[in-house]
Amino acid sequence: MAADDNVGLILAGGGARGAYEAGVLSTLLPALEARGESPSVIVGTSIGAISCAFVAGNTHLGVEATGAAALNRWREVSRGHVMSSLVGGLPLTTLRYLGEALGVPGVRVQSLVDTAPLIETLDAWLDWGQIHANVRSGAIDSAAVVATDARDGRSVVFVDTNAKPPADDERLRYVKTPLRNEHIRASSAIPIVFPPIEIRSPAAARGWYYDGGTRMNTPIKPAIDQGADRVVVIALDSVEAPPPSKPAASGSPPDFGDAALHLLQGALVDPLVEDVRRLAQVNRLIDQGADTAHRPIPYIFIAPEHSATIGEIAREVYDEYYSGLKRLRNPDIAAMTRLLGGSGVSQGALISLLFFERPFVERLIVLGQQDARRWLDQATGPDAPWHHGPLETRPGRVEAAAPRTRRQATKRPAPV
Repeated sequence: MAADDNVGLILAGGGARGAYEAGVLSTLLPALEARGESPSVIVGTSIGAISCAFVAGNTHLGVEATGAAALNRWREVSRGHVMSSLVGGLPLTTLRYLGEALGVPGVRVQSLVDTAPLIETLDAWLDWGQIHANVRSGAIDSAAVVATDARDGRSVVFVDTNAKPPADDERLRYVKTPLRNEHIRASSAIPIVFPPIEIRSPAAARGWYYDGGTRMNTPIKPAIDQGADRVVVIALDSVEAPPPSKPAASGSPPDFGDAALHLLQGALVDPLVEDVRRLAQVNRLIDQGADTAHRPIPYIFIAPEHSATIGEIAREVYDEYYSGLKRLRNPDIAAMTRLLGGSGVSQGALISLLFFERPFVERLIVLGQQDARRWLDQATGPDAPWHHGPLETRPGRVEAAAPRTRRQATKRPAPV
Protein backbone atom coordinates (compact mmCIF):
# COMPACT_ATOMS: atom_id res chain seq x y z
CA MET A 1 0.00 0.00 0.00
CA ALA A 2 1.25 3.46 -0.93
CA ALA A 3 1.87 5.73 2.05
CA ASP A 4 -0.67 8.27 0.79
CA ASP A 5 -3.45 5.83 -0.10
CA ASN A 6 -6.85 6.73 1.35
CA VAL A 7 -8.85 3.85 2.80
CA GLY A 8 -12.62 3.95 2.46
CA LEU A 9 -14.92 2.15 4.87
CA ILE A 10 -18.30 1.18 3.40
CA LEU A 11 -21.04 0.11 5.79
CA ALA A 12 -24.16 -1.51 4.38
CA GLY A 13 -27.72 -1.32 5.59
CA GLY A 14 -29.69 -4.15 7.12
CA GLY A 15 -31.51 -3.14 10.30
CA ALA A 16 -30.66 -5.20 13.35
CA ARG A 17 -28.05 -7.01 11.28
CA GLY A 18 -25.85 -3.99 12.05
CA ALA A 19 -24.60 -5.92 15.09
CA TYR A 20 -22.60 -7.96 12.56
CA GLU A 21 -20.86 -4.73 11.46
CA ALA A 22 -19.89 -4.01 15.05
CA GLY A 23 -18.34 -7.47 15.34
CA VAL A 24 -16.37 -7.00 12.13
CA LEU A 25 -15.17 -3.52 13.10
CA SER A 26 -14.01 -4.63 16.56
CA THR A 27 -11.66 -7.14 14.88
CA LEU A 28 -10.76 -5.43 11.60
CA LEU A 29 -10.06 -1.84 12.64
CA PRO A 30 -7.20 -2.73 15.07
CA ALA A 31 -5.62 -4.94 12.39
CA LEU A 32 -5.77 -2.13 9.82
CA GLU A 33 -4.45 0.45 12.28
CA ALA A 34 -1.46 -1.79 13.01
CA ARG A 35 -0.67 -1.63 9.30
CA GLY A 36 -1.14 2.16 9.12
CA GLU A 37 -4.33 1.70 7.08
CA SER A 38 -7.07 3.21 9.20
CA PRO A 39 -10.08 4.38 7.15
CA SER A 40 -10.22 8.09 6.37
CA VAL A 41 -13.39 8.07 4.22
CA ILE A 42 -16.42 6.54 5.94
CA VAL A 43 -19.74 6.02 4.15
CA GLY A 44 -22.85 4.22 5.35
CA THR A 45 -26.45 3.52 4.47
CA SER A 46 -29.34 2.83 6.86
CA ILE A 47 -27.99 1.01 9.93
CA GLY A 48 -24.62 1.49 8.23
CA ALA A 49 -25.23 5.25 8.51
CA ILE A 50 -25.50 4.86 12.27
CA SER A 51 -22.30 2.78 12.29
CA CYS A 52 -20.63 5.44 10.10
CA ALA A 53 -21.57 8.25 12.49
CA PHE A 54 -20.47 6.20 15.49
CA VAL A 55 -17.02 5.42 14.03
CA ALA A 56 -16.61 9.02 12.82
CA GLY A 57 -17.56 10.40 16.22
CA ASN A 58 -15.23 8.13 18.18
CA THR A 59 -12.19 7.90 15.89
CA HIS A 60 -10.24 10.41 18.03
CA LEU A 61 -10.36 7.87 20.88
CA GLY A 62 -8.56 5.19 18.84
CA VAL A 63 -9.82 2.05 17.17
CA GLU A 64 -9.69 -0.19 20.23
CA ALA A 65 -11.93 2.17 22.19
CA THR A 66 -14.21 2.70 19.19
CA GLY A 67 -14.67 -1.03 18.64
CA ALA A 68 -15.32 -1.71 22.31
CA ALA A 69 -17.83 1.14 22.54
CA ALA A 70 -19.68 -0.13 19.47
CA LEU A 71 -20.03 -3.59 21.00
CA ASN A 72 -21.24 -2.13 24.29
CA ARG A 73 -23.86 -0.01 22.54
CA TRP A 74 -25.19 -2.96 20.57
CA ARG A 75 -25.39 -5.09 23.68
CA GLU A 76 -27.55 -2.42 25.30
CA VAL A 77 -29.93 -1.96 22.38
CA SER A 78 -33.54 -3.12 22.28
CA ARG A 79 -36.41 -2.47 19.93
CA GLY A 80 -37.63 0.16 22.37
CA HIS A 81 -34.54 2.21 21.51
CA VAL A 82 -35.56 2.18 17.86
CA MET A 83 -39.34 2.11 17.60
CA SER A 84 -42.56 2.03 19.54
CA SER A 85 -44.43 -1.20 20.18
CA LEU A 86 -45.88 -2.82 17.08
CA VAL A 87 -48.66 -4.52 19.03
CA GLY A 88 -49.47 -1.45 21.09
CA GLY A 89 -49.79 0.75 18.01
CA LEU A 90 -51.59 -1.79 15.81
CA PRO A 91 -55.18 -0.76 16.66
CA LEU A 92 -54.52 2.91 15.90
CA THR A 93 -52.60 2.04 12.73
CA THR A 94 -55.48 -0.17 11.58
CA LEU A 95 -57.98 2.64 12.19
CA ARG A 96 -55.80 5.04 10.24
CA TYR A 97 -55.56 2.63 7.31
CA LEU A 98 -59.34 2.28 7.38
CA GLY A 99 -59.80 6.04 7.58
CA GLU A 100 -57.48 6.65 4.65
CA ALA A 101 -59.19 3.94 2.62
CA LEU A 102 -62.55 5.58 3.30
CA GLY A 103 -61.21 9.00 2.38
CA VAL A 104 -61.50 10.57 5.81
CA PRO A 105 -60.00 14.10 5.51
CA GLY A 106 -56.61 14.58 7.15
CA VAL A 107 -56.04 10.87 7.80
CA ARG A 108 -52.83 9.50 6.32
CA VAL A 109 -50.72 6.46 7.14
CA GLN A 110 -46.99 6.92 6.65
CA SER A 111 -45.65 3.77 8.29
CA LEU A 112 -46.37 0.65 10.28
CA VAL A 113 -44.35 1.72 13.31
CA ASP A 114 -43.35 4.93 15.05
CA THR A 115 -39.61 5.59 15.27
CA ALA A 116 -39.79 8.53 17.67
CA PRO A 117 -37.59 6.66 20.23
CA LEU A 118 -34.75 6.64 17.70
CA ILE A 119 -34.36 10.42 17.98
CA GLU A 120 -33.37 10.23 21.64
CA THR A 121 -31.30 7.07 21.11
CA LEU A 122 -29.16 8.67 18.40
CA ASP A 123 -28.59 11.78 20.49
CA ALA A 124 -27.45 9.58 23.38
CA TRP A 125 -25.20 7.42 21.20
CA LEU A 126 -23.65 10.03 18.92
CA ASP A 127 -21.77 13.25 19.54
CA TRP A 128 -22.68 15.35 16.51
CA GLY A 129 -20.18 18.09 17.33
CA GLN A 130 -17.38 15.54 17.73
CA ILE A 131 -18.06 14.04 14.29
CA HIS A 132 -17.54 17.45 12.69
CA ALA A 133 -14.54 18.16 14.96
CA ASN A 134 -12.88 14.94 13.84
CA VAL A 135 -13.40 15.97 10.22
CA ARG A 136 -12.09 19.50 10.84
CA SER A 137 -8.99 18.19 12.64
CA GLY A 138 -8.19 15.73 9.86
CA ALA A 139 -8.67 12.64 12.04
CA ILE A 140 -10.84 11.53 9.12
CA ASP A 141 -11.35 13.13 5.70
CA SER A 142 -15.09 12.67 5.51
CA ALA A 143 -18.14 10.96 6.94
CA ALA A 144 -21.13 10.48 4.66
CA VAL A 145 -24.55 8.85 4.74
CA VAL A 146 -26.89 7.98 1.88
CA ALA A 147 -30.63 8.65 1.80
CA THR A 148 -33.23 8.44 -0.97
CA ASP A 149 -35.10 11.57 -2.07
CA ALA A 150 -38.80 10.73 -1.83
CA ARG A 151 -39.61 13.09 -4.73
CA ASP A 152 -37.47 11.59 -7.50
CA GLY A 153 -35.92 8.47 -5.98
CA ARG A 154 -32.38 9.81 -6.43
CA SER A 155 -29.66 8.86 -3.97
CA VAL A 156 -28.48 11.83 -1.92
CA VAL A 157 -25.16 11.68 -0.06
CA PHE A 158 -24.96 13.95 2.97
CA VAL A 159 -21.24 14.43 3.48
CA ASP A 160 -19.35 16.07 6.35
CA THR A 161 -16.00 17.09 4.85
CA ASN A 162 -13.49 19.94 4.64
CA ALA A 163 -13.07 19.33 0.92
CA LYS A 164 -15.32 20.28 -1.97
CA PRO A 165 -17.85 17.46 -2.39
CA PRO A 166 -17.75 15.34 -5.56
CA ALA A 167 -19.69 16.44 -8.62
CA ASP A 168 -23.25 15.16 -8.96
CA ASP A 169 -24.09 12.59 -11.60
CA GLU A 170 -27.20 10.86 -12.84
CA ARG A 171 -27.20 8.47 -9.89
CA LEU A 172 -25.98 10.60 -7.02
CA ARG A 173 -26.30 14.07 -5.58
CA TYR A 174 -23.84 15.28 -2.95
CA VAL A 175 -24.80 17.69 -0.18
CA LYS A 176 -22.07 19.10 2.07
CA THR A 177 -23.28 19.48 5.65
CA PRO A 178 -22.33 18.64 9.23
CA LEU A 179 -24.08 15.36 9.95
CA ARG A 180 -27.05 15.58 12.31
CA ASN A 181 -29.73 13.38 13.78
CA GLU A 182 -32.19 13.86 10.90
CA HIS A 183 -29.63 12.83 8.25
CA ILE A 184 -29.03 9.52 9.99
CA ARG A 185 -32.74 8.87 10.51
CA ALA A 186 -33.45 9.74 6.86
CA SER A 187 -30.88 7.18 5.75
CA SER A 188 -32.54 4.62 8.04
CA ALA A 189 -36.21 5.23 7.17
CA ILE A 190 -37.21 1.83 5.76
CA PRO A 191 -40.20 2.51 3.45
CA ILE A 192 -43.60 1.34 4.72
CA VAL A 193 -42.15 0.11 8.00
CA PHE A 194 -40.67 3.44 9.18
CA PRO A 195 -41.98 6.95 8.42
CA PRO A 196 -40.18 9.22 5.93
CA ILE A 197 -37.97 11.90 7.47
CA GLU A 198 -38.11 15.60 6.64
CA ILE A 199 -34.78 17.39 6.25
CA ARG A 200 -34.86 21.18 6.45
CA SER A 201 -31.17 22.02 6.44
CA PRO A 202 -29.20 22.66 4.37
CA ALA A 203 -31.78 24.53 2.29
CA ALA A 204 -30.56 22.95 -0.98
CA ALA A 205 -31.60 19.54 0.33
CA ARG A 206 -34.96 20.35 1.91
CA GLY A 207 -37.51 17.63 1.49
CA TRP A 208 -38.61 14.17 2.55
CA TYR A 209 -36.34 11.16 2.49
CA TYR A 210 -36.46 7.38 2.75
CA ASP A 211 -33.86 4.74 3.52
CA GLY A 212 -30.79 5.02 1.27
CA GLY A 213 -30.86 1.24 0.86
CA THR A 214 -33.77 1.45 -1.56
CA ARG A 215 -31.29 2.65 -4.20
CA MET A 216 -27.77 2.21 -2.80
CA ASN A 217 -27.50 -0.11 0.14
CA THR A 218 -23.73 -0.60 -0.05
CA PRO A 219 -22.29 2.79 -1.08
CA ILE A 220 -19.02 1.86 -2.78
CA LYS A 221 -19.20 4.60 -5.42
CA PRO A 222 -19.55 7.50 -2.96
CA ALA A 223 -16.39 6.32 -1.17
CA ILE A 224 -14.41 6.17 -4.42
CA ASP A 225 -15.83 9.51 -5.56
CA GLN A 226 -14.46 11.03 -2.34
CA GLY A 227 -10.95 9.78 -3.04
CA ALA A 228 -10.75 6.31 -1.53
CA ASP A 229 -7.88 4.37 -3.12
CA ARG A 230 -8.81 1.16 -1.32
CA VAL A 231 -12.13 0.10 0.09
CA VAL A 232 -13.28 -2.04 3.00
CA VAL A 233 -16.79 -3.30 2.32
CA ILE A 234 -18.84 -4.74 5.15
CA ALA A 235 -22.04 -6.28 3.83
CA LEU A 236 -24.92 -7.67 5.85
CA ASP A 237 -25.93 -10.49 3.54
CA SER A 238 -24.00 -13.12 1.62
CA VAL A 239 -23.20 -12.56 -2.05
CA GLU A 240 -23.08 -16.31 -2.60
CA ALA A 241 -25.84 -17.85 -4.66
CA PRO A 242 -28.03 -20.10 -2.52
CA PRO A 243 -27.61 -23.86 -3.00
CA PRO A 244 -29.85 -25.46 -5.65
CA SER A 245 -33.26 -26.10 -4.22
CA LYS A 246 -34.88 -29.49 -4.25
CA PRO A 247 -38.11 -30.02 -6.19
CA ALA A 248 -41.11 -28.96 -4.16
CA ALA A 249 -42.84 -31.77 -2.34
CA SER A 250 -46.25 -30.27 -3.11
CA GLY A 251 -47.85 -27.71 -5.33
CA SER A 252 -48.29 -25.15 -2.55
CA PRO A 253 -47.34 -21.62 -3.60
CA PRO A 254 -44.52 -19.61 -2.00
CA ASP A 255 -45.57 -17.66 1.08
CA PHE A 256 -45.20 -13.97 1.87
CA GLY A 257 -41.76 -14.47 3.43
CA ASP A 258 -40.43 -16.15 0.29
CA ALA A 259 -41.72 -13.37 -1.97
CA ALA A 260 -40.44 -10.57 0.27
CA LEU A 261 -37.04 -12.24 0.54
CA HIS A 262 -36.69 -12.30 -3.27
CA LEU A 263 -37.48 -8.59 -3.39
CA LEU A 264 -34.93 -7.95 -0.66
CA GLN A 265 -32.29 -9.96 -2.50
CA GLY A 266 -32.91 -8.00 -5.71
CA ALA A 267 -32.76 -4.63 -3.99
CA LEU A 268 -29.92 -5.12 -1.51
CA VAL A 269 -27.65 -7.95 -2.65
CA ASP A 270 -27.66 -8.17 -6.45
CA PRO A 271 -26.46 -4.56 -7.03
CA LEU A 272 -23.63 -5.15 -4.52
CA VAL A 273 -22.51 -8.29 -6.35
CA GLU A 274 -22.38 -6.36 -9.63
CA ASP A 275 -20.45 -3.45 -8.08
CA VAL A 276 -17.77 -5.68 -6.58
CA ARG A 277 -17.54 -7.75 -9.76
CA ARG A 278 -17.01 -4.53 -11.74
CA LEU A 279 -14.24 -3.52 -9.37
CA ALA A 280 -12.52 -6.88 -9.84
CA GLN A 281 -12.98 -6.78 -13.62
CA VAL A 282 -11.42 -3.33 -13.94
CA ASN A 283 -8.58 -4.35 -11.60
CA ARG A 284 -7.89 -7.33 -13.86
CA LEU A 285 -7.93 -5.21 -17.04
CA ILE A 286 -5.50 -2.76 -15.43
CA ASP A 287 -3.20 -5.61 -14.41
CA GLN A 288 -3.25 -6.88 -18.01
CA GLY A 289 -2.51 -3.40 -19.38
CA ALA A 290 -5.84 -3.32 -21.21
CA ASP A 291 -7.18 -0.38 -19.18
CA THR A 292 -4.99 2.69 -18.64
CA ALA A 293 -7.85 5.08 -17.88
CA HIS A 294 -8.50 3.96 -14.33
CA ARG A 295 -6.62 3.05 -11.20
CA PRO A 296 -6.98 -0.27 -9.41
CA ILE A 297 -9.11 -0.37 -6.28
CA PRO A 298 -7.92 -3.15 -3.94
CA TYR A 299 -10.62 -4.22 -1.52
CA ILE A 300 -11.45 -6.14 1.61
CA PHE A 301 -14.90 -7.67 1.51
CA ILE A 302 -16.46 -9.17 4.60
CA ALA A 303 -19.96 -10.63 4.67
CA PRO A 304 -21.75 -13.73 5.95
CA GLU A 305 -20.50 -16.74 4.02
CA HIS A 306 -23.83 -18.28 3.08
CA SER A 307 -27.08 -16.75 1.91
CA ALA A 308 -29.18 -18.26 4.69
CA THR A 309 -26.75 -17.80 7.58
CA ILE A 310 -28.41 -14.86 9.29
CA GLY A 311 -31.91 -16.16 8.61
CA GLU A 312 -30.93 -19.44 10.27
CA ILE A 313 -29.53 -17.60 13.28
CA ALA A 314 -32.69 -15.51 13.62
CA ARG A 315 -34.87 -18.63 13.41
CA GLU A 316 -32.76 -20.47 15.99
CA VAL A 317 -32.85 -17.54 18.41
CA TYR A 318 -36.60 -17.17 17.93
CA ASP A 319 -37.21 -20.88 18.55
CA GLU A 320 -35.05 -20.85 21.68
CA TYR A 321 -36.26 -17.64 23.30
CA TYR A 322 -39.61 -16.60 21.79
CA SER A 323 -41.57 -19.64 20.61
CA GLY A 324 -44.51 -21.30 22.36
CA LEU A 325 -45.42 -19.77 25.68
CA LYS A 326 -42.13 -17.87 25.63
CA ARG A 327 -43.66 -15.54 23.04
CA LEU A 328 -45.45 -13.84 25.92
CA ARG A 329 -42.15 -12.26 26.92
CA ASN A 330 -42.15 -10.33 23.63
CA PRO A 331 -45.55 -9.94 21.94
CA ASP A 332 -44.07 -7.72 19.20
CA ILE A 333 -41.73 -10.47 18.00
CA ALA A 334 -44.55 -13.00 18.11
CA ALA A 335 -46.86 -10.68 16.13
CA MET A 336 -44.19 -9.93 13.54
CA THR A 337 -43.50 -13.64 13.07
CA ARG A 338 -47.18 -14.36 12.55
CA LEU A 339 -47.48 -11.53 10.01
CA LEU A 340 -44.59 -13.04 8.05
CA GLY A 341 -46.15 -16.50 8.06
CA GLY A 342 -43.98 -18.33 10.58
CA SER A 343 -40.38 -18.71 11.69
CA GLY A 344 -38.82 -20.54 8.72
CA VAL A 345 -35.54 -19.44 7.14
CA SER A 346 -37.25 -16.96 4.77
CA GLN A 347 -39.20 -15.45 7.63
CA GLY A 348 -36.07 -15.52 9.79
CA ALA A 349 -34.19 -13.46 7.21
CA LEU A 350 -36.95 -10.83 7.32
CA ILE A 351 -37.36 -10.92 11.11
CA SER A 352 -33.61 -10.34 11.42
CA LEU A 353 -34.01 -6.80 10.08
CA LEU A 354 -36.01 -5.75 13.15
CA PHE A 355 -34.71 -8.33 15.64
CA PHE A 356 -33.14 -5.89 18.12
CA GLU A 357 -32.82 -8.51 20.84
CA ARG A 358 -29.73 -9.36 22.94
CA PRO A 359 -29.44 -13.09 22.07
CA PHE A 360 -29.58 -12.31 18.34
CA VAL A 361 -27.18 -9.38 18.68
CA GLU A 362 -24.63 -11.55 20.50
CA ARG A 363 -24.74 -14.23 17.80
CA LEU A 364 -24.19 -11.64 15.05
CA ILE A 365 -21.30 -9.97 16.88
CA VAL A 366 -19.51 -13.32 17.13
CA LEU A 367 -20.24 -14.11 13.47
CA GLY A 368 -18.81 -10.74 12.39
CA GLN A 369 -15.67 -11.26 14.44
CA GLN A 370 -15.18 -14.75 13.01
CA ASP A 371 -15.66 -13.61 9.41
CA ALA A 372 -13.23 -10.69 9.85
CA ARG A 373 -10.63 -12.95 11.42
CA ARG A 374 -11.01 -15.53 8.64
CA TRP A 375 -10.32 -12.88 5.99
CA LEU A 376 -7.25 -11.59 7.85
CA ASP A 377 -5.87 -15.05 8.58
CA GLN A 378 -6.37 -16.49 5.11
CA ALA A 379 -5.47 -13.50 2.92
CA THR A 380 -2.44 -14.20 0.69
CA GLY A 381 -0.36 -12.35 -1.89
CA PRO A 382 1.98 -9.37 -1.82
CA ASP A 383 -0.83 -6.93 -0.98
CA ALA A 384 -2.64 -9.05 1.62
CA PRO A 385 -5.08 -8.57 3.23
CA TRP A 386 -6.16 -6.52 0.22
CA HIS A 387 -7.77 -8.40 -2.65
CA HIS A 388 -7.74 -7.48 -6.36
CA GLY A 389 -9.48 -10.36 -8.06
CA PRO A 390 -13.04 -11.65 -8.36
CA LEU A 391 -15.18 -12.37 -5.34
CA GLU A 392 -14.93 -16.06 -6.15
CA THR A 393 -11.20 -16.01 -5.31
CA ARG A 394 -11.43 -14.02 -2.09
CA PRO A 395 -9.65 -15.27 1.04
CA GLY A 396 -11.30 -17.95 3.11
CA ARG A 397 -14.13 -18.49 0.67
CA VAL A 398 -16.01 -21.71 1.23
CA GLU A 399 -17.75 -23.34 -1.71
CA ALA A 400 -21.45 -22.60 -1.65
CA ALA A 401 -23.29 -25.25 0.27
CA ALA A 402 -26.25 -25.60 2.51
CA PRO A 403 -25.23 -23.56 5.56
CA ARG A 404 -24.77 -25.07 8.93
CA THR A 405 -26.99 -23.40 11.41
CA ARG A 406 -24.70 -21.04 10.18
CA ARG A 407 -1.67 -2.26 -12.26
CA GLN A 408 -1.01 1.22 -13.61
CA ALA A 409 -2.30 4.08 -11.50
CA THR A 410 -4.00 7.12 -13.04
CA LYS A 411 -6.08 9.88 -11.55
CA ARG A 412 -9.49 8.49 -12.35
CA PRO A 413 -11.08 5.74 -10.24
CA ALA A 414 -12.64 2.62 -11.57
CA PRO A 415 -16.38 3.12 -12.22
CA VAL A 416 -18.81 1.50 -9.85
